Amino acid sequence: MAFLTSLTFGLTGDSVVDAATQGGAWNLSQTNVINWSLADGYFGEFWISPADAITQIDLALNFVEAYANIDFVYTGYFDNPDTAWASGSDITFSLDGTGLITGDSWAVGHFPNSPNAVAAGDIFLNINSEGNFLPSYEAGSQGFFLILHETFHALGLKHTHDDGGSGRPTLSDLGLADINQDWFSVMSYNDELTNDFSFDPATPMLLDVFGLQYLYGANLTIDAGDTTHEIADADLYYTIWDPSGVDWIDITNQQEGWYVELPNTILSDINPVLTGVALPSSDYEDGIPNAPRELVWLMGDIENVSGSPHIDEIHGNRLANSLQGFGGNDLIDGGEGADTAVYSGNQTSYTLALSPTGTSVTDRRADGNGTDTLIDIEFLDFDTDLFGSPFNLDVFAGPAGLTPAQLESFIELYIAYFNRAPDAVGLNFWGTQFANGLTLDEMAALFGPQDETLATYPVGTANDVFATTVYNNVLGRTPDQAGIDFWVGQLDSGNVSRDQFILQVLQGAKSDLKPELGQDFVDQQIADQAFLETKTDIGAYFAVHKGMSDTANASAAMALFDGSAGGTNAAVAAIDGFYADALDAENGEFLMPLVGVLDDPFLV
Repeated sequence: MAFLTSLTFGLTGDSVVDAATQGGAWNLSQTNVINWSLADGYFGEFWISPADAITQIDLALNFVEAYANIDFVYTGYFDNPDTAWASGSDITFSLDGTGLITGDSWAVGHFPNSPNAVAAGDIFLNINSEGNFLPSYEAGSQGFFLILHETFHALGLKHTHDDGGSGRPTLSDLGLADINQDWFSVMSYNDELTNDFSFDPATPMLLDVFGLQYLYGANLTIDAGDTTHEIADADLYYTIWDPSGVDWIDITNQQEGWYVELPNTILSDINPVLTGVALPSSDYEDGIPNAPRELVWLMGDIENVSGSPHIDEIHGNRLANSLQGFGGNDLIDGGEGADTAVYSGNQTSYTLALSPTGTSVTDRRADGNGTDTLIDIEFLDFDTDLFGSPFNLDVFAGPAGLTPAQLESFIELYIAYFNRAPDAVGLNFWGTQFANGLTLDEMAALFGPQDETLATYPVGTANDVFATTVYNNVLGRTPDQAGIDFWVGQLDSGNVSRDQFILQVLQGAKSDLKPELGQDFVDQQIADQAFLETKTDIGAYFAVHKGMSDTANASAAMALFDGSAGGTNAAVAAIDGFYADALDAENGEFLMPLVGVLDDPFLV
């Protein structure tokens, strides 16, 4: 006889578990083996093709084993359920044609704690019902749904719309009537897309997995290593359960854009498994699936996504995610954790646009990865990275929240030290440092030991040479003798450091007009301010608006400005030429424009 016994348990207080379970289960405290069999009926009913039935039932049970700590063992094909029970079968799949199964019910599955020990766990297909004549019993069909549904009854799961005869809550009781659908639980009767061949569950659904894992424990060995789960283009629903390893969801072969939300939500206190979902974007509306044609529940620790060639929406989770959108203009949201957006090709084929309202990455190649909107992404990883490692947005992407005056003050440092436009990467680095608390005084001091500074002002450069150079860089003129004598004296005595001197010159150039010192002095102030303002505009045009970082081009463009309108036009034209070359998808530059902080003064 069957040797497993059942156990009965009360309400757990966990809404998810209580909505899924009936209150009875097989007692697997000594073994995780559940024996099953196929049997003809009590009154001569027989399986027309027992081999086919065994194949499909075995497939369904194998799917259950992937989620729960159960080992189903086939014990044989018997002439009736009593013989099967006497031979050790715990769950027997049989037939009934007597009319005892009421109404149009396709089948009846008995709970493990059924009062009749022989019937406990047994399943009877009503041979007089439509369930006996379905055109398909393949995974994802109505026929396979029937096998799963009755099997889950035999394991202790109840309908989502009734209390299981034991006072359990329904989904309606929990205020979740909208998700009382077969894509949420195989135990739901609601099928929005009535199709005999497709659009049905092929495995336990989300609620079913929670119930089965509560009753029998989780299968912790399935996909224990690093696993890539390829989402096939199939019209059915299923669940991916992956408890460990570094894993990928792969939708690269899909024919349309998908919505992917990696597991991040905990629905059950008793079984705090992370849950997520993946489905075609067209089937996702207002935060819930809407009559989906395809749907994949994601459960466990799954970290990474490879997107489709189309427009995807990809959401990471609390783990460290690698998210690759591939083609299409994707939305990639890393969520919590240190997350990486992954891109093919060379970083120099891309434009990273930063703004107060968001961040985007554009692949300028015609057959490339489109333009992706990024949220909570910390790293960009290209096949060929600009600096030999992933680009750290925490280090370079912070200036979008700065004011125009703050950003211009950094540009002025580049002008004063090097007489060039900033490089976008460097400007964004310093802007991020400032946003994180670095002061302008500290920034100016940190410019001093930079390689470019030491190359521009080699060891031994006299203070008068340094001061005269800075004056020319900032104001385009030689300082008056009294002024240069004063500052050289301050530098020689150590009263003022070189970085402090630069800040003083910049501050003086922008100081309020002093009419009390005469008109000539005021005229010089106005000329100095206009000169520095134009150089700052040129620097911003190069690094902020165009997002370029070639320092040789930054110097060449600034060198064309001589204080005249013609010099301004020449510098702008040169930058436009450099930008046209930089846009080349194969031989251009990594561009990093900052949008929405400074107005473009040269916009026509």
